[in-house]
Amino acid sequence: MDTAVPYISQTAFVNNQLAIETTIHWHGIYQIDEPWNDGVPGVTQWATEPRDNYTYRFTPKGQYGSYFYHGHFGPAFSDGQRGPLWIRPAEWRPRPYELISGNERDVRAMHAAEKKPRHIIVTDWNDQPMDMFLIRFRDTGYMPVCANSLTLNGRGGTRCESEKDIEAAGGPGRNERGCLWQLPGHEYTNVEYCTETHPELEVVQASPGEEWVWINFIHSGAHHSLAISIDEHEFWVVAADGDILVKLEKPPGDYALRLHSLRNEQIIQGAGILRYPTTRDLSGHPNRTIPRTRPWLHLNGSVINPTDNTMDENKLAPYPPRPPPEKADFTLKFMVKSRGKTSWGNSNGFLKNGSVVDWIIENGARVNASHPFHKHNHKVWIIGQGEGGFTWKDVDDALKSGGAQYFNTVDRPYRDGFTLYAGEGRFVVVRYKITFPAVSMLHCHMIHHFASGQQVILLEGMEVMPPVPQELKDKPHVEFQFPLRYGPLD
Repeated sequence: MDTAVPYISQTAFVNNQLAIETTIHWHGIYQIDEPWNDGVPGVTQWATEPRDNYTYRFTPKGQYGSYFYHGHFGPAFSDGQRGPLWIRPAEWRPRPYELISGNERDVRAMHAAEKKPRHIIVTDWNDQPMDMFLIRFRDTGYMPVCANSLTLNGRGGTRCESEKDIEAAGGPGRNERGCLWQLPGHEYTNVEYCTETHPELEVVQASPGEEWVWINFIHSGAHHSLAISIDEHEFWVVAADGDILVKLEKPPGDYALRLHSLRNEQIIQGAGILRYPTTRDLSGHPNRTIPRTRPWLHLNGSVINPTDNTMDENKLAPYPPRPPPEKADFTLKFMVKSRGKTSWGNSNGFLKNGSVVDWIIENGARVNASHPFHKHNHKVWIIGQGEGGFTWKDVDDALKSGGAQYFNTVDRPYRDGFTLYAGEGRFVVVRYKITFPAVSMLHCHMIHHFASGQQVILLEGMEVMPPVPQELKDKPHVEFQFPLRYGPLD
């Protein structure tokens, strides 16, 4: 894990010892002044060749909190090329802790927890490289992802649920891993077997004197959307994405920390341990057993008690308040499953620095998948969601013509990611302001959607783009022609 300080230049030296090209993307980080450090091959840099290296330099200006870095060449991130990045918040920044508790002791404990965050990367793990799944997807049109495990920081075994429990949670027609045997319209049959394993589990160990624990959950998986819960504990989401505060107010012991997939394709769960401070030395304890504590969720991720509260990501407005601009200068409309753009609001081919842009993204015919989109560089306000198709010219037209119920332009989430939910005609509308030049990518973070072309390159503020350093242009890459003799052994 890397820890950074705002406004201090960061340097990362990447020495590629893989047999394939590589780049590193700093997920959620603004690449101000040096846009060629965004790590997108063919867009902001040449991919780093095997046995070559690249030095990334960037300064996190005005940013703080939890981010992560990952490979952006092919599906490397899903095979493990990733890690957390924590930017320490400045002391002068306001915190929302008084909104959680009016007790001064609680507030002091939350401040102390913030200074000792635990970072957990959650992901779906497969026993084959992701390239193998993408080849099958290319050949069959069906993504045969049937994960072995849901892991926390790479830890977590394969759990084989009973046939009865799997059918109760997800219905019939599933294999031993909880995956659908076959999807209608596809010839591929998802035959996978389950072999249970019992490796060590990830442990979040509280220290003596800690009353609250801060955990940063970072989802870097390739396919599954996840529900996260801690048995018998409520917690507060204090930052997006995935930063939580947990009060240690239960009897001391071990409590299960659970992951459940929310995708219908597979019924699967993973687990770790939240451990209270202990007077015993547990350094040699194997930590292979999931605590027998009371869960909040069914196997399919739905709540056991309908009155329990779950996080509504549409209510994650910034703190302090940060309302979006009132008007957009340009509107871009895209249709998922379309072969191209349906309309451009800017005939110049790029978006000017200082302009405000609306994105309208809609699911086309027979699209029954959700799409977790990620926007590089500038974050966006998620100002609208709806169904039945976006039938208006733009947001202003929708607000004037009976569509106001789909929009909120006051206290909206401000994120580098957003979801277009499943269903034909579902749409999402986001707004952002271009405040620095960048060549940015917008793409779905489901790996097979990304690999099959669900991505767009945005030219933002090109009229004030700084010149690309010559050494970047001259980096060896796939088109570089080596001389016939270039080494001492030739």
